Amino acid sequence: MDDVNLHYVDEGQGEAVILLHAFYHSLRSWDFLAADLRKSFRVVRLDFANAGLTDPDRRELNSIKRNIDLLERLIRHLNLKTFALVDTSSGGVVAFRYAADNRDKVSRLVLVNSAGLPRTPSTNPLGAPGSATRQAIEEINKPRAYWKGLLENNLVGDHVPPAWMIDMAYDMNRREGLGEELRRYTRAFRTGDPQAVLARIESPTLIVWGMDNPTVDHLDADVFQHLLTAAPSLILPLSAVITSSPGRA
Repeated sequence: MDDVNLHYVDEGQGEAVILLHAFYHSLRSWDFLAADLRKSFRVVRLDFANAGLTDPDRRELNSIKRNIDLLERLIRHLNLKTFALVDTSSGGVVAFRYAADNRDKVSRLVLVNSAGLPRTPSTNPLGAPGSATRQAIEEINKPRAYWKGLLENNLVGDHVPPAWMIDMAYDMNRREGLGEELRRYTRAFRTGDPQAVLARIESPTLIVWGMDNPTVDHLDADVFQHLLTAAPSLILPLSAVITSSPGRA
């Protein structure tokens, strides 16, 4: 697709639902949710340009804008007229910007712990320059122990990431050249003016938030709802993020 071999999965029948994954993850993070949804819906998932099994972007355009472009190309390729968008974390930035510009296509929007609001250096999920997070992003081949710790930090309570989940994160994030791709992505990341973007969305929107989310504060859910001035919206707070299997929240 374009000059990128885009990896995607298209399964099930019925109204279309597109699932957009988070930074560092892949379409596999939706496996369990997709298994439930495809019983009643057509479920489409894709790996963004810097993730999973999608080829590296040879034009070196890794950015939120580039991922929006790849999403649009896939939608055209599959001839999807209307669909729901479900997303999490940085996938939320792609989703709500797309929904703002394509109000006739997006029938429903679900924001799960979405990124995209302005950040201070201490609350930037990509990390301030020189921070431990940014240093980790700059590393090329992170050890398996890094991914184990990252996943454990994002699961709460008694939930422990199984070995296969850790192995998948490790394998998916050590391909040749990925370090430079991620550096380009983080350098290009800008929140822009989310207030103006969110105000243009008209799709009914469900805002799902883990109250114990360690990366994006639950108060952001209220900000998203406040800024969705043209869209009927509902916040669904979760007392815990129970993701013992990918896609479950």
